[in-house]
Amino acid sequence: MYKEFWRFLNRAKKNSPKSPGKETSTPSPTKDAEYKELVGGWVYDNLRGVGVVITDRKGIIKHFNAEAQALTSITENAAKAKHVAAIFPTLSYDFQAQLDEKKSVARQLSFTDYQGKQKYFRSTLGPLNDPLKGSVGFALIFQDITEQKQIQEKLRVEEELRTAKERVLVEEQRDLFGGEFESTGLIGQSQEMGKVYRLIKRVASTSTAILITGETGTGKETLARAIHLNSPRRDKPFVEVNCGAILETLIEDELFGHVRGAFTGAVSDRAGLIKQADKGTLFLDDIGELPLHIQLKLVRVLEEKAVIPVGGNKGITADVRVIAASTKDLQREVESEHFRQELFYRLNVVHIALPPLRERKDDLPLLAHYFIRKFANVHNKQVEGISSEALMWLKSYSYPGNIWELENFINHAVVITMKNIITVEDLPPEVGGPSILEEVKLLKKTVPQEGIGLLSEPISLDSELAIHERSLLLAALKKANGVQKRAAELLGINYRSFRHRLEKYGLID
Repeated sequence: MYKEFWRFLNRAKKNSPKSPGKETSTPSPTKDAEYKELVGGWVYDNLRGVGVVITDRKGIIKHFNAEAQALTSITENAAKAKHVAAIFPTLSYDFQAQLDEKKSVARQLSFTDYQGKQKYFRSTLGPLNDPLKGSVGFALIFQDITEQKQIQEKLRVEEELRTAKERVLVEEQRDLFGGEFESTGLIGQSQEMGKVYRLIKRVASTSTAILITGETGTGKETLARAIHLNSPRRDKPFVEVNCGAILETLIEDELFGHVRGAFTGAVSDRAGLIKQADKGTLFLDDIGELPLHIQLKLVRVLEEKAVIPVGGNKGITADVRVIAASTKDLQREVESEHFRQELFYRLNVVHIALPPLRERKDDLPLLAHYFIRKFANVHNKQVEGISSEALMWLKSYSYPGNIWELENFINHAVVITMKNIITVEDLPPEVGGPSILEEVKLLKKTVPQEGIGLLSEPISLDSELAIHERSLLLAALKKANGVQKRAAELLGINYRSFRHRLEKYGLID
């Protein structure tokens, strides 16, 4: 088997990486002499710094050399008897199908060690064949190329920076819209934002209601303003209402206004915010916070284009285009009866979902340069750009506060920097907090082992959740002796939602 292994190493010569300058470990004199006698020439010279794994015909590890242990921080005893894919999860190789093959395969592997540190290996994997016995197993040789990958990533980020500096955002967006385009800070050229731009192009010229959803800080108000400025109503008012910031006792008066004598202190008629937006756009942010009775009055505004002030009995014409935004899942709010169904369907004519910043990090260089220019002007500083290292730090952050948080980071950096470019030292301390890799490490510690065990093979999350939901529905019905209203209460949902779920899984009978 070992002679065949060395033949395999010679076949892999063209795929074997150059030996790094620093050796990770030194074989004992006895082993050293044994290797030299067996191999000789280039194989012996390149064995140092190269991890070697030998498996049986099923991919179960039988040998894990000292270099492999040093590169992975896994001992041979810990590796033995495990499948090689358990050590290298990114290894995609059909051991059964390759038993009769003689070809070796060169691949790049990503590997995360027990400290959460990401490494990259260049590898060659292939079968070991004995002339008499046939296939006897497989051999994997690999070497650390993390440093080269980091250099490549740095060069790629620097190219992104150069492209971002050269890019004229407004002109690109004008090309997309086939004419003038008011961006108002709506920035991004990622695939995700491309979908948003195409949707804006289709709906901006209409007067239809629009519902914008997304996490806090994703730019919902900016998007609403961009729709208004690219519509025929651009020269009319854009009235923004934060539904969650107005006291419930005042919200009706703020939105609909009042007539003289409607209440103590109402000494004259007052037009509400809806009437103030006449012929223009009304942006209702955090619409999920509106009280239910106000939601009902808003339905009439959408249906009849008229407003009845507090204390009045006659409608006042108000031609407004309504754009609503919410961080909540309004469909679920409808199911839990916290949001009126009739209002939801009138607002959800066109739905635009804004992606979080962590899902559109290709836009980060553009956003960073936009905010650098903005705050350099605000603070009257000669800051022209950002270093590639600082940008890589920003890209490793998960941004729970989305674009607002990035804007805050750049503002901080521009204020404190003493140079013409932002460097790592200028970034707030939290940017150097837990990276995505560290969060994965934390997840491994906190998620129950049985939960991880479920993922030994690919599964369908939707299917698994559906099975679990169906089981809970049946369990609740059994507990409630078939009384559906009681079963709904046990699950903490309303009767209508419970009936809908029964129908979904064919359990209504």
